Amino acid sequence: MDRLTVELGALVFQALVTTLLALVYWWLWRQQRRPYFAVWALAWAAFAARLGFISAFVVTGRHFWLFAHQSATGVTALLLLWAAIVFARGARWRRRYLWLGVVVVGWAYIAIYVIRDMRTAGLSAAIALAAVTLGTGFVFARHARRRESLGAGVLAWTFLLWGLHHLDYPLVRSLGSAVLYGVFADVLFIVATAIGTMFMVLSEGRRALEARATQLEQLTRLLLRAQLRDEIAFGIGAVVGCAAADRAQQRRGIVAQRLGLVGWRGVRAALVRARELRFARDLGVQ
Repeated sequence: MDRLTVELGALVFQALVTTLLALVYWWLWRQQRRPYFAVWALAWAAFAARLGFISAFVVTGRHFWLFAHQSATGVTALLLLWAAIVFARGARWRRRYLWLGVVVVGWAYIAIYVIRDMRTAGLSAAIALAAVTLGTGFVFARHARRRESLGAGVLAWTFLLWGLHHLDYPLVRSLGSAVLYGVFADVLFIVATAIGTMFMVLSEGRRALEARATQLEQLTRLLLRAQLRDEIAFGIGAVVGCAAADRAQQRRGIVAQRLGLVGWRGVRAALVRARELRFARDLGVQ
């Protein structure tokens, strides 16, 4: 088996692993609808396409595939940078940001078709990827320090080391082992990124559940207090009602007692006297 076949197999394997990572982030976006997961999914998809383009260049030697590789590298760098900004600050997409993509593609065209220097193109791509990868690592490091998240810490170290790895492109190219060494290192970083992402998502989910449990406990306490106040008010009202009923019953008892003392004859005489007074008043007799 010749060296070219081995390198192509390694690139295809790395592309498959990167595609799986993109699918993981896409699944996370579908589950949680957080925009930075969608951006990371697009970034890793562009990274996988980048590997496919460089594989096509190795096989055919056509400069178009090298131009596509450089363009995909720049787009990947922009998407990783944007994902880090969205994750850290919650920024929103603006249509004017598309000009950055135009600049990246324009630079790839100049590097491949105007300057025609492979080292310049490769070095510019390596610097761009290193810059955004290191920036992403610092974003996750700050998040890990603020939230005490193990997953964010794993991602921080992964992206920081990955960014330093991108800077060794001139060295490994001069040694003639850029493809195999780069594929081996990138696959390790991709696996670490997937593990760190899973830990971070699980940690964030656990924190969200704890927050909801605390809110539910507070709401339950408020409901119990309101129910207790209602029961106390109902009890007081019942006591007051019973007391009023007792007083009314006592009054009726007193009246009945007095009527019993007077007797029915006295009651009838009083009614007759009241009737005579009413009749006299109607006739105008004093």
